[in-house]
Amino acid sequence: MVPRMRALVLTTLVVSASALAAPPAEYVPAPAKEIAGYSETVFPCKVSPSVVCNGEPHLESKSLRELSLLRNTIYARYGWAGFRKPWLRQHFQSQPWYKPDPKFSYKRLSQVDRRNVELIAQVEASLSYADLEQRKETLLARTGRSNLAELGAEDRIELGLISRAMGDFAVDEGQRDQVASSLESVLAVKELRMLSLRDLRLLRNTIYARRGRPFKSELLQEHFKRMPWYTPDPAYTDKRLTKTDKRNIDLIVQVENEFGGALHDKDFMVENPSKEGIEEPVPIGMQA
Repeated sequence: MVPRMRALVLTTLVVSASALAAPPAEYVPAPAKEIAGYSETVFPCKVSPSVVCNGEPHLESKSLRELSLLRNTIYARYGWAGFRKPWLRQHFQSQPWYKPDPKFSYKRLSQVDRRNVELIAQVEASLSYADLEQRKETLLARTGRSNLAELGAEDRIELGLISRAMGDFAVDEGQRDQVASSLESVLAVKELRMLSLRDLRLLRNTIYARRGRPFKSELLQEHFKRMPWYTPDPAYTDKRLTKTDKRNIDLIVQVENEFGGALHDKDFMVENPSKEGIEEPVPIGMQA
């Protein structure tokens, strides 16, 4: 090998080795001022016991869809790219500031971010069954009860969120004339894959709750005690489950496993956590 060629090869190898050894570039989130709804300070809200805000954003008056967007905007700013709900994924992919990062870590969130996520989550969790029912009535009154086909995309999303919070099964991207679906029929895996791990855990336990199963989880106890149809029975056994119940539970578990496994109370408030340990522990009390 001639000297010039040998030098060129050696230089290329050195440069290549340096490139391989160089640490990955540090993720730089978009400037806060470019992101609608994002705040660098803690929201001016107090918990007493419900959340009351003395300025924007007035969380208590936001729709469930708006609350979900606010909460997930915090994660999206730091590159979270695991949004499984089509409407959330499409929303953030259309934002000029959004830079998805496969190496996302919840460690990037500041204490202010975590507190704001917690406040939003507390508002979501504090809505009573009567509150949800009133929101549903108001939404349906816009087009008339019998005309769900005229609901716009945002209203369909909101109705799906409300319905799931009330213990029903609904998907955000369903057909306009089939916004809600009964748990008395076998669920579609395709629709289940549109839900977050948080939604899937609640849905799976809703099947048990409808048959009177008591729960050891404090989070599940708090969630279901606001449902007027739920009556825990100490004498409950899984023999009460119907064939359809068992099939739906199996399907939900199947999808949960596809996404890394079912959530536990400690990571329940995080939207679509991975099971790699990067999203938890995050002290955000009662999240997507």
